[in-house]
Amino acid sequence: MLMRKQGFTLIELLVVISIIALLIAILLPSLSRARLRAREVVCMARVRTLGQTTVIMAQDRKGKLPDLVNSRARYGLSSDWSDPVVSVNRLPYWINPKARDTMLRYGMERDFFYCPNNDAWNIDEYWDRSLVGEHGSVWGYSYFGANEDAARSWDWKDGAESSPRDPVPFTLADRAFHNVIWTDNTRNRNGSFTGGANHLDGNIDTSDPWTIPPQEHDQGGASVGMVDGSVVWDNLGEVKYRWYWSGPAAYRFYW
Repeated sequence: MLMRKQGFTLIELLVVISIIALLIAILLPSLSRARLRAREVVCMARVRTLGQTTVIMAQDRKGKLPDLVNSRARYGLSSDWSDPVVSVNRLPYWINPKARDTMLRYGMERDFFYCPNNDAWNIDEYWDRSLVGEHGSVWGYSYFGANEDAARSWDWKDGAESSPRDPVPFTLADRAFHNVIWTDNTRNRNGSFTGGANHLDGNIDTSDPWTIPPQEHDQGGASVGMVDGSVVWDNLGEVKYRWYWSGPAAYRFYW
């Protein structure tokens, strides 16, 4: 009597491969969403740490929020922070290096200044612009508190310009139009959302200057840090166009 050889037939192998391919197709979207959610959680934790550190700095300066961006020795800064070259940049993610170093002394670490969705910005040439012959420190988050250039001279797009209150807070006690001091660097530069730390996914319609429409199956949004140190997550449909600056490039900022 002939004995059957051990092993799989070609049909059996094809069936097994088909089942494995089907399982991968089912699991990949879930794994992708899990990775996205993990990055969102890490991002919110970093924004919360930035906000709470800024609040502590303000408490040490009689409630005045530090002017991390303009560097004009005002709003809680000591005179040794003054750096007029940095002030001409006006971008909310372009931070005075002395302000950066002060935050490090408050216990911050370099990685916390960059969104996990944008590791490409966490490089030495951004962390220290003097390496490329410029001033400042470029971060993956935007700081809005006590930013006089932003509050006084930028083009606000969501009603803040018509409010009797300042658009952003200068002290912990201010009731500003926006009680926002930190956000994801969700920016549109010359019509493109490429580059910068944001969680916006899919093809973003920029034809509406006020809002970013929700995308089907989209999990995108933005982390927003408040003046009390708390953090909220704005889903993509809640994110709005807030600021415009026509500097060297056309910048729109969203949160």
